[in-house]
Amino acid sequence: MMRRQRTAFARRGPLLGLASLLIVVGLFSGGGCTYRPPSETFSKYPPREKKLDLKVALDLSRPLSLPKWESYMPVKDALERNSLALARHVFGDVSQAAPSSAEPAAAEAVLSPQLLYFVRTTPASGPAESIIAIKVEWVLRRPDGQLIWVQTVGGESRGTGFSDPTEMLGAALEDLFLRSEQAMVETPVIRQVVRRGP
Repeated sequence: MMRRQRTAFARRGPLLGLASLLIVVGLFSGGGCTYRPPSETFSKYPPREKKLDLKVALDLSRPLSLPKWESYMPVKDALERNSLALARHVFGDVSQAAPSSAEPAAAEAVLSPQLLYFVRTTPASGPAESIIAIKVEWVLRRPDGQLIWVQTVGGESRGTGFSDPTEMLGAALEDLFLRSEQAMVETPVIRQVVRRGP
């Protein structure tokens, strides 16, 4: 009787092991799921005394997505929506237009973001650290194409293999736009342009 029980367990053992392995792989590979950032536009910027007195056209024609991640963690819409909100938070007069359609008389500068880097690291074991990192290049030019300011800003969030990827993605985007707001507001070059005028 004992021999039969051991034989049955030995037969089930490899099957149980395979099932456990598939569950773990599914957890850490995302299981084919799509994780989307929050639909709400981020607005928790620190209070500023006043906006920068500059008429800006926001150009969203540069790439704001990476094909490798767009089906798994699509961020293009969130980057577009939050870039417009950020520009309106920082500058006194903002319109959404491409440089080719923005008349020099209507815009004193053109702000253009581009997604340069986006990665999510997944740990080999659940409690180990997981990171989502995003980098965006911001370019501010005059309507004639003359460069005013360019800077790459990064945001990230940290968790574990058990952390909710959607929450981590939202936290990384919040960090990105908070750092971007600080860069725009505190950059001496932009302040000099505002003081001198177009």
